Amino acid sequence: MAARGKLADAHGLLVQSHVSENRSEIAWVKELHPECASYTDTYARYGLLSDRTLLAHGVHLTDAELELLARTRGTVVHCPLSNFSLTSGVCPLRRLLAAHVRVALGTDVCGGASPSMLDAMKQALVASQVAYIRAQEQEQEQPEKQAPAPLGWRDVLYLGTRAGADAVGLGSTVGHFAPGMQFDALVVDPHAQDGCFDLFGWESPEQVAEKFIVAGDDRNIATVFVRGRPVFTK
Repeated sequence: MAARGKLADAHGLLVQSHVSENRSEIAWVKELHPECASYTDTYARYGLLSDRTLLAHGVHLTDAELELLARTRGTVVHCPLSNFSLTSGVCPLRRLLAAHVRVALGTDVCGGASPSMLDAMKQALVASQVAYIRAQEQEQEQPEKQAPAPLGWRDVLYLGTRAGADAVGLGSTVGHFAPGMQFDALVVDPHAQDGCFDLFGWESPEQVAEKFIVAGDDRNIATVFVRGRPVFTK
């Protein structure tokens, strides 16, 4: 691990791994590295935790680990479908964001059932709602701990686009629309004949976008642009 840390630092490489996906994994890492204060600390101690580090899952992070991640600017890559599929737990994303930890979305297709980032957005909404329900139950026992609101569609859209670009160091090039940015984009057709949601004419542009995020799928994607070139047209 120390050699990999030196290699990553010398060449400015991205580092990708897992962290605190499930409790048995956490116990195993503690057994392997008793010299480290936590799972996250194993990466920090060996030079593998920086703003170029992407750590999948982060379901069971402690407060100390959140502080360490915030300080080093490592990114937790939330993979909700994988967490559900493997019954690893539910990542309390609001808690991570409140601790100023960088977060993006991932699919972890080996553990999940879909490589679609749109599916990851949908499942992130569900995971956040489950976390909110749990927090409400705890609030009844401890009223001083107010349950944070679940994520909204704007939150998951951000996590699946701009936050992901920032996580891999491409935030100045892709991830959102602005002058000088690379044009990577989807053309979404909310009126697609084979689409799976309806419009009634009274929806605002924001409500149309919300319907696509929560109910749309690839049937609504008319064109895909990469670097300004159409690479797929329906």
